[in-house]
Amino acid sequence: MHTYHDPLIATLSLQPLFSAPVISQDLLSPRHPGQANYIWDVHTERRRIIVRSPRFSFPPDEDFWQGAWRLFEANTTRLQRLEVIDAWLKSHTPMKFPAILDHIKYHGREFLIMEHQKGRALTDFGQLSDAALRLLGEHLARLHGQRFAVFGSPLALQDVKAGQPISQFWSRTYATIKYLANRYYRDDANAIGWVKETLEISPPPVSWASPVLIDMDPSQFLLNQNGEPILVDTELYVLAPPQLELCAMEYLLGEREAQAVAKGYQGIAPLPPLKPFRPIFRVLLRLLSFQGDIDWEKWMRWPIWFEPLSTNKSGGL
Repeated sequence: MHTYHDPLIATLSLQPLFSAPVISQDLLSPRHPGQANYIWDVHTERRRIIVRSPRFSFPPDEDFWQGAWRLFEANTTRLQRLEVIDAWLKSHTPMKFPAILDHIKYHGREFLIMEHQKGRALTDFGQLSDAALRLLGEHLARLHGQRFAVFGSPLALQDVKAGQPISQFWSRTYATIKYLANRYYRDDANAIGWVKETLEISPPPVSWASPVLIDMDPSQFLLNQNGEPILVDTELYVLAPPQLELCAMEYLLGEREAQAVAKGYQGIAPLPPLKPFRPIFRVLLRLLSFQGDIDWEKWMRWPIWFEPLSTNKSGGL
């Protein structure tokens, strides 16, 4: 497994993708390590647009990509999945995101032509107002309210046969945790030693999956001139228990932001209980390097924002 890189990509002319003359095309630097696509900012005589093309020939030999592929079939080498995701989101969330304008094959590659959104890159959810954070919470709640009897590939949003039965979620989760620990974290094997026993004796009940963004991060958003968030990277939506996304959000928010997100969420639906899920999902997220190489003890004792029964806001499970 390796990251696909085309050494000629910087000199590739995108003019054949457009009928209007291209005035300029800029290949953008990756917004984060392991970015799945090459992204161009293109100006034609008619408009400004974004062009995306996959960087990978298959999932790379990295903890995040191997885990996302093995558990959720998150294979970004085909752009059809992004078309399915965006078509589904369009009718299920008020969150703004760029429209897909065209899907073209050229020069042995797939390209998506996408609407350009004006805004500045978000680097921290703390940059959002309480109103914008409530909108984010509403977005999460609306998506989490959609229930599927399968998990995994987002292609199941269009055809449930593309997913895996939800009854297999914990067995596949443990297999993924075991693989990642043995492949990338041999020195930390004790950190997951109790997971197998927990999942065999008393796994948290999981009856359905919902669309969740497994690489949720401020870098996936722009902030427009009205202070509203725009979700510009929807590629890694998968079907999973919604508790996974809420456990992940605890690592991205401070207390103010979490309260505002929770308020928006609860305006649509009650927050699901996270306490039974949190230890397992925190182990999984750490093995996926969700926020990088963070000390295990610090990671597992991260502040708890979405569990009202907790009395220790400084951390602990």
